[in-house]
Amino acid sequence: MFSLISLLQELAEEGGSGWGERMNDFAAAYGLKVVGAVVTAVIGMTVVKILVGLVGKAMGRGDVDPTLSKFLQKLLNMLLLTVLALMVVGKLGVETTSFIAIL
Repeated sequence: MFSLISLLQELAEEGGSGWGERMNDFAAAYGLKVVGAVVTAVIGMTVVKILVGLVGKAMGRGDVDPTLSKFLQKLLNMLLLTVLALMVVGKLGVETTSFIAIL
């Protein structure tokens, strides 16, 4: 596996020769991870928006104070976006167990 730092160090040592080939190797190694993370983020943000909207509508139909309703919607939004961020970072290959332990 290639890392960006090792790729840049090797390119600096070689004087820039083989740059295109190295970038192709890097893109092949990490391209699908980045695409998967972007797709996960876009779909996840859409799902979060829909869920928060549904919760807001449900509280609007009930006898819930509008101030409390907005607060709970924003709290739910922040919690779901935090979970989504951990999922996206995990898709990129970063270990998220320490982040989860902090939460």
